[in-house]
Amino acid sequence: MKNLRKQSERGISVMMTAWFLVFFMIPMVGLTIDTTMLYVDKTRLQGAVDGAALAAAKSLARGTTDAAQQASAAQAAATYVYLNYAPTLFLTTNIQVTPVSPYSSGDVIINESVANQRTVTVVAHATVPTLFMRYLHFTSTTFAASATVTRRDVNVMMVVDRSGSLQSSGSCGAVAQAAINFVNKFANGTD
Repeated sequence: MKNLRKQSERGISVMMTAWFLVFFMIPMVGLTIDTTMLYVDKTRLQGAVDGAALAAAKSLARGTTDAAQQASAAQAAATYVYLNYAPTLFLTTNIQVTPVSPYSSGDVIINESVANQRTVTVVAHATVPTLFMRYLHFTSTTFAASATVTRRDVNVMMVVDRSGSLQSSGSCGAVAQAAINFVNKFANGTD
């Protein structure tokens, strides 16, 4: 009786191991690899979006009107995301940054509601296909990264010394002309 029982239990450990590998271990390893790839992609996209927000804030100085400045900032943000995030990184597809402006309804939002400051928010979306999780019918994952930068206007005061030492050395005219040249480098109403 003991021999019959042992013979009927032969191979059960092989079947249990195969079942364990197919239904537990392979999906767990696949989930780990796919999650790691997604984390790397999201980190790279976040870096690109951070740089894009800084570039957009810097680009707010380009243009003579508010609408032109916002269009310049939105275009700079989109360009920086596409330049800093490789579209083929880990098979990534469908990278989106919509540079709609002024006062955007796209992925680049410029808020001017606070006096003397402008806030730029950049959002980018990407789709990453899964490699191992297709086994469980998860074919891709879409994720987003966002960054916000605030640019404050700066008030500049210029104090020119018109004391007797400048008058006696004959430098007062040169200092006055240098002050005028400095002030003329700024655009009234946009700087």
